Amino acid sequence: IQYAEGQKYAPHMDTHAETTDETPGGQRLVTCLLYLNDVEEGGTTDFVKLGLSVAAKAGRLLCFHNCSPGTNVPDPRTLHTGSAVVAGEKWAVNKWLWSRSMADYNWPGRAAAWPTDTEAGEAGPTESAEPPAQRRRKRLSSREIWILS
Repeated sequence: IQYAEGQKYAPHMDTHAETTDETPGGQRLVTCLLYLNDVEEGGTTDFVKLGLSVAAKAGRLLCFHNCSPGTNVPDPRTLHTGSAVVAGEKWAVNKWLWSRSMADYNWPGRAAAWPTDTEAGEAGPTESAEPPAQRRRKRLSSREIWILS
């Protein structure tokens, strides 16, 4: 994600208003946003209903739950905005944690299903003693917003 001077992101939620079986991955349960640079001025992430503003600082990781605990129901308190960059630019990368595996979705133009952990051979950083199906079923229940600097 890149914002030049004057660019902003309107207030929004990272959830789908309604999750159906056709929604790839189901619901976005958690958002993680990693800031890649310090913004000279502006470019904060503001939680409108919580009165919380997070400055974009290189290496800072912002994570928050998008839904009410134990559900796929959007939590309106997660309404947030990317304020305008006044000076400099803003670079960030985001990652969403979904309620279902994205590998199960039949993406248009995809020739074959994505390999599972077993089919891929080397599990790499996702290697776990638990079978993949059990890992996908875990639910996050905390109601915190994490800001790691």
